[in-house]
Amino acid sequence: MVPAGKTNMAIYFADSEYLESFMNYIAERNTGFICSGFTQSESLRIYAKENDIAVLLTDAACFENGAKHISSEITVVLTERPDIETAPDVYTVN
Repeated sequence: MVPAGKTNMAIYFADSEYLESFMNYIAERNTGFICSGFTQSESLRIYAKENDIAVLLTDAACFENGAKHISSEITVVLTERPDIETAPDVYTVN
């Protein structure tokens, strides 16, 4: 479900091949999101200053490397560590 009034999904992974694969997967599903992909935290930070982000999707390493400071309606962290420290509005998927 797309959050009301916000359709931007930011996807941040350091691995560019994984990022491209993930973005293609989302695009093929016609989710209603406009996806923007990032491999550098600085690029994501600049994008976030100029755009409202409905969903920020990242992994645990990128979350710790800057994504945790990005404002979004929902943040989803893909992790193999169920004990990762996050904020109450951050969801982890193991």
